[in-house]
Amino acid sequence: ADETPAAAGAPAAEGSAALPARTQQALRYLMAKVQIGQLDLTRTVKLLQVLLEFAAAGDQVIWNTWRTIAPRSALRRPCDLRKAMAGYLAGEHTVSGVDLGRHVDLLRRLMASLIAGVGHAGAQFAQQHALQFAPEEIEAHVNRAGSSLLTALEYRCWNRYVEMARDRMIPEAIEHAIKEAIAGNTESMINRSA
Repeated sequence: ADETPAAAGAPAAEGSAALPARTQQALRYLMAKVQIGQLDLTRTVKLLQVLLEFAAAGDQVIWNTWRTIAPRSALRRPCDLRKAMAGYLAGEHTVSGVDLGRHVDLLRRLMASLIAGVGHAGAQFAQQHALQFAPEEIEAHVNRAGSSLLTALEYRCWNRYVEMARDRMIPEAIEHAIKEAIAGNTESMINRSA
């Protein structure tokens, strides 16, 4: 399952002749994938280290952010990516390349969807907020509640606005509404990209 196809005609990496055939094949595949004619193994290992740190840090930050935004979401972190990558590199048979690829793909989709979800959340929250507090909406709600001969419509509308503001204009309620908008947008985009 972790076999890497050989790139036809790709030259071997410099100094790779002493490496096992399977490793040489993987290096040729890598060279073909990034479209280079030679490969410096020392730099390849250094780049791998940088990319592993980037992926591990991103995994931690993205999943912690997701847990903060959507604590009740069914979407959960499948594994600690740093540990899974270390196990894979060490040759542990409990971590397959296919599983690792799925975990990385889910992280990539969550990261992209979360960033896009944040971008859409502002407009979505503003639209909902504007609709809730629109004068015609408040007046319609007051009219549905019934009229009063003793109290002017403008006064009843103002009372309704104050009542709504007391419940919905507090920082906690606004934060909750924004987080829900981000979570909803994010999960929708992840489901579409699956």
